[in-house]
Amino acid sequence: MNNRTLYLHVGWSKTGTSAIQAALHSVADQLLAKGILYPKSVQWNDHSHHKFSLAFNATSGYGSEFSAEQAMAHVVNEIKQTGAHSVLLSSELSPLYFNFANFKQFVSENFDTVKVIFTVRRQSEFILSLFNQLIKDPKVRYPGTLFALSMSNMHTMSYLPRINDWAQHVGDKNIHVIPYSKTVVQDFLDIFDVAGSAPENSSVNQSIPNELIQAIKLFNGGVNNEASYQQTINQLLQASKQLEGNQANGVLFSIAEQRGLDNHFNHQNNQLAKRFLNKERLFDEKDYKPVKFIPPNILKQRMDVNK
Repeated sequence: MNNRTLYLHVGWSKTGTSAIQAALHSVADQLLAKGILYPKSVQWNDHSHHKFSLAFNATSGYGSEFSAEQAMAHVVNEIKQTGAHSVLLSSELSPLYFNFANFKQFVSENFDTVKVIFTVRRQSEFILSLFNQLIKDPKVRYPGTLFALSMSNMHTMSYLPRINDWAQHVGDKNIHVIPYSKTVVQDFLDIFDVAGSAPENSSVNQSIPNELIQAIKLFNGGVNNEASYQQTINQLLQASKQLEGNQANGVLFSIAEQRGLDNHFNHQNNQLAKRFLNKERLFDEKDYKPVKFIPPNILKQRMDVNK
């Protein structure tokens, strides 16, 4: 008899989750051939299972079309329809599901084991990617600085305490940690012994160039219309392509700032690596480089020329 396992990929965000979810959708048939269901009924359009996670814990601006009971029922129905013995759910918006009595009942009735998968990223890279995401998103238009975002997310970037919360329910042996890298998608798929990749067009949650962040914040400061916000971004992208040479000479994130942030988490990160990966370090050594930006006035000149 196959062990009925519930695999939960719970994040973090900005660790290749969108690419992983797109790849999992593309290899769903391979997974099902191994008895593992990647449910369709609780997917968002991006192939994440946010409909499932938000049914338990709606976040600001986002909700689910299902109640928690409905979301779980959809998964159970797919298990019955496909004959799968195990399920893989992926959502970086996942709450600690074991805080919900109905979820614990769902597990006890349908699974023998729960395994939790975390994708983690060096903190300086994580916060820069998050900053990029929040600036480019016309629904958010984050008004603060990179420093302010870092300070408000120190708890989020503390990986070990959150992993501990899950380990108390499933045990250390059922925790899997994957450090972010260029091969994070295949590293994830290797857990299930399937081959696949992210979409070639790489349009999965694509970032804007970091060198444009300061200009986007400045020029879109008073823009409320989402279409106008995106139009300004498009104009800046076009203007940057027409500049001669590398004119990014402002410093958005210095080497000292990146290294200082990472050093703050090094001890905790390495504790995590020893406990769950049997490694001395969670992340390899890094050759730090300053993250630079193009001064907004230079981009403005190019945009004025194109008018």
